[in-house]
Amino acid sequence: VGAYAGWAGVTPGELRRLNDMSSRSVLRPGQTYLVPLDTVTPQQFEERRMAFHREREQSFFAAYDIREKVKVEVRRGQSPWALAQDNNVPMWLFYRENPQLLTEPLRAGMEVILPVVQSGAAPSR
Repeated sequence: VGAYAGWAGVTPGELRRLNDMSSRSVLRPGQTYLVPLDTVTPQQFEERRMAFHREREQSFFAAYDIREKVKVEVRRGQSPWALAQDNNVPMWLFYRENPQLLTEPLRAGMEVILPVVQSGAAPSR
């Protein structure tokens, strides 16, 4: 919530109130939320959002490499969060490899791509 609020130039409290969220609520991938764009233009919001994500990705790949990508069959009761956390994969990377999960729910028997990451990215040349 804090990131979206910052990109929009409002407080997290304002964003939570606008979306009837409690202080414990979290944003969920695939859900729709109202984001006020009274203090920034849609273009400014998007530029801030993309800069944030580029920075996170660059930081991640400065420290980690994707060694391989494996197909995994989802077992009953598994969630995207559990799959990512159990395999030390950031959620943004898990969703980048499985964009269909932004529009359809994870189901038992579904195959997903799980990136296998390792620390110690090779130095750039």
